Amino acid sequence: MPRRWIFVCALAAGAVLSSVRGQVSNPPAVSGATLPPPTSAPRPPRLLPWFEFCTGSKDEGAQVVGLLASMQEWTDGAIVVTQPGGEWIYLELARRLPYLNILPGARVVQIEPKRRLDDPARWEAVAAFVRTALGTTRSRRFVLEVEYPLYGYWEGEKPLDLSGLAAGLRRLPPQVEYVWYPGGVAHTNQAFLRDSLPRCLALWRTIQASLPLVVFANHGPSNSPEHTARTWEQINDVLLRSEGRRTMDSVYVGSKPAGMWPMSRAGEALARVRTAEAFVWCPQEEWPELSAQLTRAVGAGVSRAEGLGSGTGSAAPP
Repeated sequence: MPRRWIFVCALAAGAVLSSVRGQVSNPPAVSGATLPPPTSAPRPPRLLPWFEFCTGSKDEGAQVVGLLASMQEWTDGAIVVTQPGGEWIYLELARRLPYLNILPGARVVQIEPKRRLDDPARWEAVAAFVRTALGTTRSRRFVLEVEYPLYGYWEGEKPLDLSGLAAGLRRLPPQVEYVWYPGGVAHTNQAFLRDSLPRCLALWRTIQASLPLVVFANHGPSNSPEHTARTWEQINDVLLRSEGRRTMDSVYVGSKPAGMWPMSRAGEALARVRTAEAFVWCPQEEWPELSAQLTRAVGAGVSRAEGLGSGTGSAAPP
């Protein structure tokens, strides 16, 4: 089969990923209960701002706390990714914003960086970080930000021993919902993408088998305004949501880097979210503007993100 047809087939597969709504006629009366009126309006997605706290600077910590405090009108949670030495931010957030549900995370590139990603000893160090973060935040969810360590693998220059990676992942604390970022490979070169797809699928299957509760961060339609013209986003989206994988959509808003949703189109971006939860990334200096938009929507009597778009995605993770 010519390779170009692989892309056509994968894109066609996306057409079958539609939901079927059942209808029940003449429902039985329920004694002593009032049934809610039927509605076709989807629930708005829960939006989680994504912050990376990497420097360990006290000043930056105060800035993160201040920004999150300003977001309490439209979110009750946030993703805060850091590295060894930055764990104190979780204590500070718990002390100053006790109502906020923190989903902690680690930049794996900063943990035992001299060891290979398929070295179980590296994941032992990650597991220690996970236990510390979960103990501080009382969360049962954790973000694994593994973007940079995978570049060589995507490019075919640094093969991974997937059995070694699986052994390492199994050393992470069990019964935790891990959010794996990024869910797919991003590249505009068609030949590169075509060659990387088998590696991509093999990696996803290894992760899913090793971390049963894993959720993959998905660069889907809400990722960028150019989604329909980006073959790599469409292919990743179709394949990532196949084989029963659970996903979390991502929304990128701001003036940089190129290809993100401009602030004036934030509503359009959020309207494309299909999952019950989505993370929202924005340049840190632009968060006040985006947060003000969301706060105004809630202040106008709109629930959560409804005023800037509503999602129709999968059921919420536990």
